[in-house]
Amino acid sequence: MMRRLRNRQSGSVMLVAMTTLTGLLAIATVTLVKVKRGINASSQSRFQSVALFAAESGVSAGMDHLRNNVDPTDYYKAFINPDNNPINPPPIDIPGNAVAHGDVGNLFVGTTPMSYEVTVLNNPDDPGFSTGDDTDGVVILRSIGRGPGNSMVVLEVEVDGGNDNTSRPCPGYAQKGMAEDGAGRNDCLGVINSATTTTFTPGS
Repeated sequence: MMRRLRNRQSGSVMLVAMTTLTGLLAIATVTLVKVKRGINASSQSRFQSVALFAAESGVSAGMDHLRNNVDPTDYYKAFINPDNNPINPPPIDIPGNAVAHGDVGNLFVGTTPMSYEVTVLNNPDDPGFSTGDDTDGVVILRSIGRGPGNSMVVLEVEVDGGNDNTSRPCPGYAQKGMAEDGAGRNDCLGVINSATTTTFTPGS
């Protein structure tokens, strides 16, 4: 009789232990899946940030190139085609432009894969859009930044090279406290900082 009771107790203890172990295993599995998802989301966010930095670097390099190559009469006609078709290949005289990570000419140092590809398009509102003429001095600078894990960010900046000071085109893009050339100002607005509130209409 005692032996049967002990066998039953042993069986009950074994069943409780198995149930507890199964529950703990299920909790561990759910926790592992959540942690893995969190790591993946964090990595993807970091990759997108790297790609954004690369795209912004392309904007800076492209703005410098446009500043130094605006024609007083034809503005940016040399960079565009009628109806933007086809889009001209990326200007190779922009430093680092369309140079893959690891290739000679890529300006990013370190092991993190980063690159940018900058192209210039005419704005559709230009009266010379269909003929391939830049009559208003406004073009669109497109910068595609690439980072790890096939991450990609596309920035499009409207640039006005037809303002009074053609050596410093007005960008339609600026970061707080910085200009497109790192001068700490936007050429059409003045200094941009936490105390500045203003409105900028690209091309105006």
